[in-house]
Parts: sequence; C-alpha cells; structure tokens
Amino acid sequence: MDVTIENYSLIKPGTAGLRERLAWAQLNARLTPHWSATSTILLFPHSNTLDENFVKYTNGNTQVRGGRLRSAFGFSSWSDFYYNAIIAMPLVRTSRLNDYFGLSRFDTGADVRTIVGPVEVQAGLVDTNNGKWTLTPDHANYGVARVQTNVGPLIVGASALSRVVGAKTDDDTDAYGLDFRWTADHIQARAEIIRTFSDGDWAGGWYADCFYRPPGFYRTQLGVRVEGVALEKGVQQQYTAGLRQVLTPYLAATLNYAFGSGNSRPKSGWTLEISTSLHF
Repeated sequence: MDVTIENYSLIKPGTAGLRERLAWAQLNARLTPHWSATSTILLFPHSNTLDENFVKYTNGNTQVRGGRLRSAFGFSSWSDFYYNAIIAMPLVRTSRLNDYFGLSRFDTGADVRTIVGPVEVQAGLVDTNNGKWTLTPDHANYGVARVQTNVGPLIVGASALSRVVGAKTDDDTDAYGLDFRWTADHIQARAEIIRTFSDGDWAGGWYADCFYRPPGFYRTQLGVRVEGVALEKGVQQQYTAGLRQVLTPYLAATLNYAFGSGNSRPKSGWTLEISTSLHF
C-alpha cells in the first residue's frame, strides 16, 4: 500500500499572499497479484470532491477498471498537467465546451486497456453526468475510446466520445480529439486538438506545449504554451511561459507569465505556485 498527499498554493494577480489552490490525496493498494484498488480525493478551499476511485484487474498488457474514472480522452491523467512548467490546465480542458459538458469531469463505469501489435487501445462504457461523490453509474450510455501508436519518438493518438446506448437527443454531446507527443533528449513537445458537437453547434480548441530541461539541470524545466478555444461566447487565445524548479524531493516552485486576447476575459500576468508532495 502507498499513499501520496500533495498541496498546491498560488500567488496570482488580484490576490494578497499565498492562497491554497487545492490538495490531492491518493491511496493505492495491491490486493492480489492481479487486483488493485485506487482511492483519491480533491480538497478545494470551499468544497471537496472525489477524484478517481476504482478497482483494477491487470493481466499482462491488459487492464480493466471499474468505478469513478478519468476517461482516456487525449491527455487526461493527473501527471499530464500537474508536473510540468505550466500551472494551469489548457483552456479547452477547463472550459464548458457545450451546455452541461466539459472535459474536466469524472465518469463512472468501466474501461479496458490493452496493446494490439503496435497499437494501444482503451475503450469504456461510462456515465458522464455524476455528482461530487458518485462512485457508480446511473446511466452508462456513453462510449469513449482512444487509440495511440508511435512512429519513432512521435506518439500519435485519437479519441472519441459519443452516446452509444439509447436514442440520442439534442442535448447529447459528441467529442473528437487528436493528440501528438514527441520526446527527445532534454525536450518534449505535445499538442491536442479537440472538437465537440451538441444540438447542431460545435465548440473546441487546441494547444501546443514545449518543455525543456537544460543539460546538467535535471531539476529545472522551462515551458511554453500557445492555445486557443472557440466557444459560444467567442474566441480566446492564450500564451504562457513558465519555469518549474524542484527544490527538494518534497517541494517545488513554478513561475508563469501569461497574456491573451479574445472576447472572453483572458488570464494575464504573473502566477507563482508552491507545491508539496509526501509519499509513504
């Protein structure tokens, strides 16, 4: 059994001093050689919610999960967005893309992940409409799928989400995504393009990240992000530069500067994040 507890605090424009952003705690337990369980909670200053809570069966290259999940749609894991030089998640992942639908949510249901030749496949049947403490689905009527393969150092993935059980209504949302990740010595570049359709309208966005670790400075990471999102309220573009420094095995600091343009209010100015992490 292992436990991880993390805390993230921010200094940003319009706030005085360091303020807690969120805390995150996870317990992983190996039950048998094939079965394990994960329980996670997110603690915000004014409210709390369950993160992923599931049981998992593993046999070789195949994994089956059931419970409360972050569905495999593009770059969707915690580590993709919280351990790099850019503090904020991409706008396309934090914005409400269509009425009652966004990508920063927790699904309930089951999924399976396996490798077929050069292709990794993950597919699930989930309920996308859940409360803060929901663990099991009421209506597992959405199918979500992801495939990815590599061409040398380049990994290319595609994702889709759509209602597959019952008759579709105008309120149902379809989502499609393409993503790319390229890795070399000291550098990683990645990008995501996402589009959703609901009630005859579309929304979506994209972003591209580039991260660099200077030779000899393995605890230092530089990063830049260029992104855009198109919503009903207008188009927004954002540009962010960041520096992340791991100070000790338990403490890191990340400094960002962002500016943008568009019809909605873009984030701008400096932001400093202090994060702590304990493992036991």
